[in-house]
Amino acid sequence: GRFADLNQTERTLAFQRILRFPHVGLKEPRLHDVAARLGALEEGWIDWLMEELPEGLPPLAKRKPRQTARPLDRIRSLRKRAGEALAYYIADTELLRNLRDLALTHDIAEDRIDRVQGVLHYLSRLKQDCGGALDHLLALRQRAGQPAQRQRLTLTTIHRSTGLEWPVG
Repeated sequence: GRFADLNQTERTLAFQRILRFPHVGLKEPRLHDVAARLGALEEGWIDWLMEELPEGLPPLAKRKPRQTARPLDRIRSLRKRAGEALAYYIADTELLRNLRDLALTHDIAEDRIDRVQGVLHYLSRLKQDCGGALDHLLALRQRAGQPAQRQRLTLTTIHRSTGLEWPVG
């Protein structure tokens, strides 16, 4: 619901992130082309994914983005909380099965699945709609990039101290 608020470059980058999900199955050159076309649109992104993918895409390459668009369309119309929306998306796209199938090792698959389930658990406990959850996550990302504003205490032993470690005055 927030794509309309983004400029074309931001929309294109957002679509690249969405289409880069492993279960969507687009290779990088196609992914960039599809994301650029979606980013150029001011609305109707889901309809475009479902009906107007570029000519020349192999049938499987068209099927996967359409399978991604359908649950996004349904989530948009249902106005679910973020945790419910993600749970629906995971189930409808068979995301966890696809993560298992596409991972190189069992450990990599389980790590990815644990991350998805961790995000799902976090969003479920947050109990916000998708817009509120997005605002919350963006605020967390912004705070994570800022230096901590805490006072610090430095411990040292007299054996390691030269007296020059701290300013005098």
